[in-house]
Amino acid sequence: MAPILILKDDQEDQEIFETAFYKLQIPNRRQYFENGQTFLDFLRGAQEQPFIILSDIRVGVMNGLELRDEIQKDDYLRRKGIPFVFLTTDYRKKVVE
Repeated sequence: MAPILILKDDQEDQEIFETAFYKLQIPNRRQYFENGQTFLDFLRGAQEQPFIILSDIRVGVMNGLELRDEIQKDDYLRRKGIPFVFLTTDYRKKVVE
């Protein structure tokens, strides 16, 4: 029952996630972060292996793309092989690419 870590700074979106997890009966604990730097700091000190990272692309301080880059640069975090999924509500082709 490893935790699901979520980078998402919008409270309404977090509630939508929680509704989906509930309806899908996903028992994993979820932990939300509002910026990539706080997320990265948590990952570097975490003892428990996360199940998956769900990351919004557009958040403050350090966005999801920057977070992913930092994880890839860190040997310790990269070797954990944590699945990483990007999320965005932005429909612009440039952002999605």
